[in-house]
Amino acid sequence: MKFSVIIPVFNGELYIKKCLDSILNQNFNDYEVIVIDGGSKDETIKILRSYENKIKWISEKDDGQAEAINKGILFAKGEWIAWQNSDDYYCDENAFLYFMQAIEKKPQKKLFIANINLVDNSNKILRDVKYLKPSFTSLLYEGMTLTNQACFWKKELNDKLGLLKNTKLNFEYEWFLRILSNYPDSGYNINKTLGCFRLHSKQKSQNQNFKQ
Repeated sequence: MKFSVIIPVFNGELYIKKCLDSILNQNFNDYEVIVIDGGSKDETIKILRSYENKIKWISEKDDGQAEAINKGILFAKGEWIAWQNSDDYYCDENAFLYFMQAIEKKPQKKLFIANINLVDNSNKILRDVKYLKPSFTSLLYEGMTLTNQACFWKKELNDKLGLLKNTKLNFEYEWFLRILSNYPDSGYNINKTLGCFRLHSKQKSQNQNFKQ
């Protein structure tokens, strides 16, 4: 069982090392890290070069986060796909083991979601976010209730359903809706806190405008 973790990044010097280390310190060996940089102008490239023998990465101008993730999906060799934003991270060194165990226990499922913490720019926990089994109706009714910080889906879903739509914002919401509308019983919740979503002043979701 191989995992592919995609990290889209642009000018992510403040947090990407924490993100990368949270993956590279996993107690699990069969994974690859694919970083898609959008042409950063800060120290991001220098940081990526320092991990050169541990990750795969490219740096070129792109049309935003969704396009970067799609590039990573096309490069990915794993059976299971995740993306981790460059300012977020996994908070448990056994996260991938827990995902593997859940996948082996429920091989018919295609989308695995664990719980997350919300953290600040110094990694202080602000609150937790717990999930139930993801479903299309709950996701549609409640709005954006799933996050990618602790999530893997089966790569064959991209072969059958296509790539992410480049809507700039909330493309992950559409993607999870697409999965669950086509495969209503495909979701599974791992009742462990395995990822962290960082809240800070420069993140895209905090600075979206009305037009977006």
